[in-house]
Amino acid sequence: MPLLIKSTSFTKKRQVIAVTSRHGIQAIETAYARRLRSAVDAVFADRLAEILDGYESGILSIDSAQNMATAFQQEAERQLSFLAQDATFQWFQRIDKFAANKFTSSIKNAMGIDAQSILSQSIYDELLETGIAQNVSLIRNLSPEAYQDVRKALLADFQGVGLPGDAKSLSGAIKDILGSTKRRASVIARDQTAKMNSQMAQERQVDAGVTYYQWRTAGDQRVVGNPSGLYPKGNAKHMNHFDRNGKIFAWNDPPSDGHPGEAIMCRCIALAVLNPRKMKIQEG
Repeated sequence: MPLLIKSTSFTKKRQVIAVTSRHGIQAIETAYARRLRSAVDAVFADRLAEILDGYESGILSIDSAQNMATAFQQEAERQLSFLAQDATFQWFQRIDKFAANKFTSSIKNAMGIDAQSILSQSIYDELLETGIAQNVSLIRNLSPEAYQDVRKALLADFQGVGLPGDAKSLSGAIKDILGSTKRRASVIARDQTAKMNSQMAQERQVDAGVTYYQWRTAGDQRVVGNPSGLYPKGNAKHMNHFDRNGKIFAWNDPPSDGHPGEAIMCRCIALAVLNPRKMKIQEG
């Protein structure tokens, strides 16, 4: 049910406005990615070095090294879960503050309304619970992915077959695994920040009675579907967003790969289509 907003001064003209943004959110994404990469270093670096040193010195047999990797994997999952709880809570609070300020200032500038009363605590609580749970799960899963690669590298070295990737030595392979785990952490930060920003925009728009939005891409060479860009063709997980730019969509009828920001690594945003009559704003 849309909230009833009272105002003494507003325009009844239908408008398309940005109640979210790609730009301010980038600082939040960068800080989150930096923190996740630091967590990866803290959890993995010394343990991986311990496995490598023990195996290459002959102290650990291949079986012992594999078993140690399995034990460290379980320990890393617990550590990452603990570190992620605090990191994701602070990340969520920063996005919520950014999104709330952007939403209220945009509504006020467009319609002369103090929209602070629109911000629903129930929306915050629901997104907080689901957002933290999703992020903690993704971050915790960095451990089994990394240690699976470690066990493969150990076995390849023991059998004398080619090491994963372009590594010339086991130590090089372990270094590559640490680097790729950090990159996966950065992908989590980028993807989840865009998704949460999108979800907050959607919930606040719908709660205010906004039923339609205009699709807006990042407008650069990385936009999927851009014929002259890096990714001229879309796929089932991330369809052609270039063709959606400027088109109107309904919040209750999402495209097959979701609203802006929902597809993997999507940087698009939804511009609110404001219709004061639909929003049930009262002059008072």
